Amino acid sequence: MDQVNWINTTAHPVMTPVQSFKFQS
Repeated sequence: MDQVNWINTTAHPVMTPVQSFKFQS
């Protein structure tokens, strides 16, 4: 799910750490 994480990072840079962590968990 790396692609989804990348998209989220680009779409929501502010929620990058939170979303990234939630996705990885």
